[in-house]
Amino acid sequence: MISRLLKYIFNEHREECYRCINIGKAEFKGYSSQYAFMQLQEEIRYLNSQYDSLLNEYDRLNSRLNELTDQNVRLSQHCDDLYYDLSEKIKSGDKDSVANLLKLYTEQGRQFDSTQCLIKTQFPNAYVHLSAFSKVGNAGDNLLVPALRDSVQKVSNCPVTWCHKSVRDVLDAESVEMINATQGLVIGGGGLFLKDTNKNDISGWQWPCSLNELDKIQVPMYMLGVGYNRFRGQEDFEPYFREHINEIVRRFSFIGLRNHGSVNAIRSYLSEDLRGKVCYHPCATTVLSKIYHLPKRSGDKVIALNCAFDRSAFRYGGHKEEKLRAIAKVLKQYEGTYTIKYYAHMGSDKEMLSILDSVGLKYKLVELDRGLTVDEFLSVYCEPTLVLAMRGHAQMIPFGCGTPVLSIITHDKLQWFLEDIDHMEWGVEIQDDGFEDKLNSTMGYMLSHLNQIKAEIQTAQDTLWEITQKNIKNIFKL
Repeated sequence: MISRLLKYIFNEHREECYRCINIGKAEFKGYSSQYAFMQLQEEIRYLNSQYDSLLNEYDRLNSRLNELTDQNVRLSQHCDDLYYDLSEKIKSGDKDSVANLLKLYTEQGRQFDSTQCLIKTQFPNAYVHLSAFSKVGNAGDNLLVPALRDSVQKVSNCPVTWCHKSVRDVLDAESVEMINATQGLVIGGGGLFLKDTNKNDISGWQWPCSLNELDKIQVPMYMLGVGYNRFRGQEDFEPYFREHINEIVRRFSFIGLRNHGSVNAIRSYLSEDLRGKVCYHPCATTVLSKIYHLPKRSGDKVIALNCAFDRSAFRYGGHKEEKLRAIAKVLKQYEGTYTIKYYAHMGSDKEMLSILDSVGLKYKLVELDRGLTVDEFLSVYCEPTLVLAMRGHAQMIPFGCGTPVLSIITHDKLQWFLEDIDHMEWGVEIQDDGFEDKLNSTMGYMLSHLNQIKAEIQTAQDTLWEITQKNIKNIFKL
């Protein structure tokens, strides 16, 4: 009935209908243009705010760079004076004074160059330690390095003088001389088997050590808690990596990798006769409670989140924003009951903040890439009730502190750790269908079984610590 009526009206008043339709089109087009213009204005305002924010960040970083430059000049002058003073004390045989001075300056965070490290080689039980330590890099490495050394100290119960150098420096004749003047070389920990960090055509991984220089090292060499860090979908190492890693395993007295997944991955590059030399040595951050006295927990209800954005295409595939919004929406449900904190291990981690803001989540930002001390790091990760972690160290550090951690798996290393401790139920694969629901249900389970999970963490740590102690005792012949 209605259709017939409309047809009659259109036939009787065709010209008037066409005129109205054209007016409507013009008005709609005007509204569309106005809406598009308003959208464009909003985008411009957003870009202006981003531009202002970037300018402020640039000014802050530039100011910090100037401060560091000034500090570096003062430190160089100070090191020259220190080198002279220590050299004179060594010549006089006053080694106790030298040891005390070295301890004092090391505790203050002083980093010595190769010349100062040579002084340390004159002490008994001196070892060169190569690591990826950096005050302004990935925050996890800043706890990992002292934790590895302190694990050796804890098990050996005897003083070790560490001569620290960056694993990313090219091994030259001076470095070889320094290494040969000590009891041995220790490399670790961290995910050093990665081709595009400190990219080089010498080794294919983060330690640019030529086989010619490697052959000149005459003291025992040990690798502790290093990881195979290749991302999912990332291209394989260059062909020369295979030759290099075979020679490394052949020459080293001990090769201990931080999870069985890394052990199996590295073995796949080795000749059959060398595969048995590669074994499991847990990352020192997983047994922090065995190495240090942990701070008292506040009892506050806190959920901490860490997300990672380096090599995002390998982590998220084509669903980055969808997955990140899912995490934010799940956290939003706990906003009233728990304080939400976001732990940034490095600057790029803060990309998640805009996602949290978009769902209206109230949170506190905690920036960990500020050169925290060991005690400060332990306090940060002993505070939360539960940690949601995407980075390897954001997973292992809270575990080492006895804090329940839910792993958001975007890299095989997180899954490998959960397999090693036999608790895959503490992780959610980000590529799974129904990721949001699985994350929500896993969080609910873990928050309702906290005491059970803490007891299971302690049991798992006991096993990891037994392996750690056994390896260290065998390495250092204790």
